[in-house]
Amino acid sequence: MSAGLALFLVASLFAFVYGSNAGSVLVSIGLTASNTPVWLAVLALGAAVAIAPVLLGTGVATTIAAELVTLDGEAGRWLLVAAVVSAMLVAAVLSWRGLPTSMTLALLAAMTGVGLGAGTDVSWPRLAEVAAGLLLAPLLGVIAALLLRLGLRPWRTRWAVRDVAGGVHVLAFAALAMAFGAADGQKILAVMAVAMDTVGERAEIVPLQLAVAGVVFAAGAAFGVRRMAATVNRGVLAVRPDAAATSELATAAVMFGGSALGVPAGMSQVVSGSLIGIGMSSGMRRIRWENAARLGNAWVATVPATLLAGFAAGLIVGAVAV
Repeated sequence: MSAGLALFLVASLFAFVYGSNAGSVLVSIGLTASNTPVWLAVLALGAAVAIAPVLLGTGVATTIAAELVTLDGEAGRWLLVAAVVSAMLVAAVLSWRGLPTSMTLALLAAMTGVGLGAGTDVSWPRLAEVAAGLLLAPLLGVIAALLLRLGLRPWRTRWAVRDVAGGVHVLAFAALAMAFGAADGQKILAVMAVAMDTVGERAEIVPLQLAVAGVVFAAGAAFGVRRMAATVNRGVLAVRPDAAATSELATAAVMFGGSALGVPAGMSQVVSGSLIGIGMSSGMRRIRWENAARLGNAWVATVPATLLAGFAAGLIVGAVAV
């Protein structure tokens, strides 16, 4: 197997895993808000992953691919593979132990570990900015949801009717899909761009790469939606149709902001924060704090685990390829 094919396959696998986690979460939340067919929601997300970078730029992909850790040349491409594999392995282990985590945290911590292990340059100031954005993501989700909930209070009774909430959901989900493609989904583009050596000063727009990313991501979302729907239903809040649509709008607003700043806000953190914000607006007792604590524990465990796994992988790959 050639190096180029191996790199492409790893990047495609990452897109599939990302879809089975992040994509299926978004589809599952949407299922509580309307009767939109699963295939249509999956298709919309896959299309957004492919189209959003063209329409809204590649700022987040550029941050990950070119601004955090030096990944130049053939050696840099293999280091990225080491980081991606490390992130997926840790995420799989945590998921197996009942702690579904954030692939954003996993990937960024693994990249940092790989850079340290291989002795390549790590941009600590830029990494600190990104880390701050990730730490603030849940809080921003809470604030955005609370503000939306307060602003929509006059229409609350009518909006709670499923047919009305379903109509709002169509618009909310469309906005969320584009926001995801402009922000969180660009991690897939970043991995594709480095793997296929199409990163200059910015991550370049390569139609074939975007098409593959969208199709494989959608396949992953379709694969994981049934399992994830059960997890979402046991999440931090019993999600009603109007709450689901509000969560989508709040999450989209935060992620569009992260995209504008080139900061890869983690979708799972923002969604969790928005659901907590919705619960807080109706009474703290509605929030399933034990499940929220499990998510927080998973996020906390992800960083050192993937940092160490990436460091070990960086030592090995660095000794061979750098």
